[in-house]
Amino acid sequence: GYNTLQDEGARFLRNNMTIFARSLAPMEQELGQDNFTATYRYDGSAGGPAAEVVGYRNQTTNWRTNNGAFAMTGSPDDWHWGEEVEGRGVNAKLTSKIGDAEIRYGLNYQNQEARTLNAYKLTSASGREEADVKGVFVEGTVPLWQRLALTAGTRFDHYSYDDSMGQSFSSSGFSPSARLNWQATDALGFYTGASRTVRGVGLMESFMLHLGSARPNASDLKEETAHNIELGFNYASGPFSLKGSVFHLTIDDYIDINSSSVRDNLGKVVSKGYELSGAWQSGPFSISAGVAHSKPKLNGRAL
Repeated sequence: GYNTLQDEGARFLRNNMTIFARSLAPMEQELGQDNFTATYRYDGSAGGPAAEVVGYRNQTTNWRTNNGAFAMTGSPDDWHWGEEVEGRGVNAKLTSKIGDAEIRYGLNYQNQEARTLNAYKLTSASGREEADVKGVFVEGTVPLWQRLALTAGTRFDHYSYDDSMGQSFSSSGFSPSARLNWQATDALGFYTGASRTVRGVGLMESFMLHLGSARPNASDLKEETAHNIELGFNYASGPFSLKGSVFHLTIDDYIDINSSSVRDNLGKVVSKGYELSGAWQSGPFSISAGVAHSKPKLNGRAL
């Protein structure tokens, strides 16, 4: 599959950053996106495990032209500048049956590059970044007893990242998870799960590359580690369905911009909350409603 998008016109500079002056200034922009994917599937009917392999390449380019409302720092009028982000990767998953158990395993690879286009007088930074993620995983679903089943697995990832200031970062770790499902009746089921997830340092927002050393990474920047616990239920009978869950999530070494405009590990995030939704359907008619609530805090203060 292939798809492309071309968009040209007067667009807001950064309409998600209203805290910054002139972020809602309209300026002429040219956005281009090209996405290519190739997929192979094998159902395993002729022997061997079922397989799915997906390869992809995505490229996004954004050009801007200075105007009276906004200009890249120090650049002349009508300066044409922008960024390009390119990503490519492969995801491969195999599925095998061993008795009543189903085992899924495979690998993931992702490479990303971000670069400035026609940046004006970048002196202390290269205006280019690159990040790689390599991972392998295995998980399985095992029936334990009649209406009870366990799904458990782990993945191992290695992250590498080279920033625009010539710094290199790398990290790796295991991300295990487990979920226990109990189908109490034909209509009502319960589940509980727990997971630990490691996420390494990745690309900063490409727009920030034009700022050079004004938005550096801390030299000791390290990966984030998250722990999540969840408890929930699902109910479906006739035209009615209902589901809900409660969760408690912590993220250690949370990454964000600190008070000195440096991307750094800021501390611990704790987020807990719940989700609840229900629906009714009869023939072609349906109605649904839901509510979700969470209160994330960073080092005990509202995030």
